[in-house]
This record gives sequence, structure tokens and C-alpha cells, in this order.
Amino acid sequence: MKAASSNEMDIDANVSLHPLDVLCTVLLCSDSFLQQEILSKMFMCQFALPLLLPALDAHKYTLMLWAMRDIVKKWRPHSLAESRGFREESLVLTAMPTISFVRLGSCSFSKSKLLNELLSSAQQHHDFFIHQDMDFENVPQEITDGLVEISWYFNVGRDNLDLFTRPVRITNKHRDVESHRLQRFNLLTEVSSAMAIVAKSMSERKYVLLSDIATFEPGSM
Repeated sequence: MKAASSNEMDIDANVSLHPLDVLCTVLLCSDSFLQQEILSKMFMCQFALPLLLPALDAHKYTLMLWAMRDIVKKWRPHSLAESRGFREESLVLTAMPTISFVRLGSCSFSKSKLLNELLSSAQQHHDFFIHQDMDFENVPQEITDGLVEISWYFNVGRDNLDLFTRPVRITNKHRDVESHRLQRFNLLTEVSSAMAIVAKSMSERKYVLLSDIATFEPGSM
């Protein structure tokens, strides 16, 4: 084996890859069974899962529901709080509201970091979503524009601890909604019970876009 030159080693040492770029690349190069195994391990570690992968063809995307089909979750509904019982069901098959978070324009704060605060318990903070304030904040994302991640909030059956009284899906769209609207936004609109638009400021152009969103009909794009 030929030894690498000092210049080659210096170049490799200076190359930085964003974790989401690595994740998307691995999943796009994997077969469906390996995708299923990767997402199962990510869920065990409480990471948000990729729901829609960016594709090399800008007019297509990869929906990852099949890879999530064997993931199950146990939680305690409020109706079973006194008996201390649990329910255990598939993430994909369990009916629950979906709240989607999208960004409109540039923001000085991280939407993903805000979601981590929302989903974390009062006793312990957890980074479900990778955000810009982590150690690799200056590493550019090369292929993950328009990536949509999904996480879940499961109640523990105690009014003083539960943010919601029932399980809720949370989707998080990376990058500006305007720049990737046609490829991703129609699906989010169809599956969401509510949509949160995060914006630093509003302009006439953004008001027009929000007006279009408000009058959107599924299947019209």
C-alpha cells in the first residue's frame, strides 16, 4: 500500500462533512433493509428521523416510511394513568396529529434548536434535531437542502409533565420553505394538522406566499 504524502494528509484533515450530509448519502446508497436498520438505531438513540430525503433529481424525493414500519413505541395515555398501563404501537400506523415547522426567509436563531427545547422534558435536555449552534455550525450542508425530519412527542400520563395530552408528530423542514416549496411543501401541507411558520421579519412578498399557503388545496401542485 502506498503511503499518503504529507500534502494529501493535510487535505484530508481539512475536509469537513456535515453529519446530515453523511446520513443522507448513506441512506441514498443503502437498500431498503439497511435503511430500516439505520432508522431503528437512530430512533433508539432518540434522534429525529429523515422523513423525506433530498434526491439527485430535484423533481423527486425519497419517502422513508417503509424504513420506519417496524419501529414501535410504548407510552402511557392519560386514560391509563391510574392503572399505570401502557400502549405499544407502530409509529407509522398510530393515528396522531402532525405539526410541521418550516422557515420563511433567514433567521438569526435555530428552528431545530427551538424544537429541541420544545420536545425535551423538564428534567433533561436532548438534541433530537441537529442545529446550527453545535460544534459543526460552520460546516456547510451540501446535499441536505429541503430535507424533512420527523420526531415524536409521547406523553407520560401526568398533567404536570405532559406538553400534549396525546402523542404528536413533529416534522422539521430544513432550509427556506420558499426555495424548496414545490418539492416538499405540498406533502407537508397534506399530512399536517397544523403548520408553524418561523420568520424573522415579514415583507409583502412573504405575505403573498403565506396567502398562497393558506389557500393551498392538496394535489394542486
